Amino acid sequence: VAYIVSARDITEKKINEERLIASEKELEFLAHNDSLTGLPNRILLHDRITHAIANSARSGLMVALCFIDLDNFKKINDSFGHSYGDEILKQFSDRIGEVIRVCDTLSRIGGDEFILLVENIEEMNEIDPIITKIQTIFNEPFLVKEQKFFLSASIGISLYPEHGLESETLIKNADAAMYKAKDAGKNTYAFYTLDMTIASYERIGMENALREAISAKQ
Repeated sequence: VAYIVSARDITEKKINEERLIASEKELEFLAHNDSLTGLPNRILLHDRITHAIANSARSGLMVALCFIDLDNFKKINDSFGHSYGDEILKQFSDRIGEVIRVCDTLSRIGGDEFILLVENIEEMNEIDPIITKIQTIFNEPFLVKEQKFFLSASIGISLYPEHGLESETLIKNADAAMYKAKDAGKNTYAFYTLDMTIASYERIGMENALREAISAKQ
């Protein structure tokens, strides 16, 4: 009996294939998640909202978007540098992840702006305890390199289907409500109302008119 054996070392090939797969997974993750916090980004958030709206249309339950903006966060970046600000954003993401439901989606859409997508809401007053939980995470200071930072957040809320029928509208209206909370003194929350959009349009119109008047030396 005789045997003829042909062998080839494929170790390097397997290593390259594994690296390629890992690289593709990383690119896929970065395409849909925030690189700093690992949270879903705006692209993935839109998909989640669209899916939530479809479920809501079938179930008859509401969907809420909570637009969260950290108060006076820019001062930290300006005074201590972005490394401090980035660490606070990561700590905030970890803290809020501990108080929200597993079925809800927290997304970072840029800077110190976050959106919490809350599904399966029967009554508007179900939002209040959720906001209260979010506000409790600011009871303790954020610690970065032995430096303590006491923060708060302004939160704007829009509801499907009352305040919009698609993702962009709901985000825009939650953003408008957040600015209403800022105007009310910060560290609070506000639900969207139609007059917020009207006021926003009027503010933009006034700003444009002032620019034109200054340009024309009027």
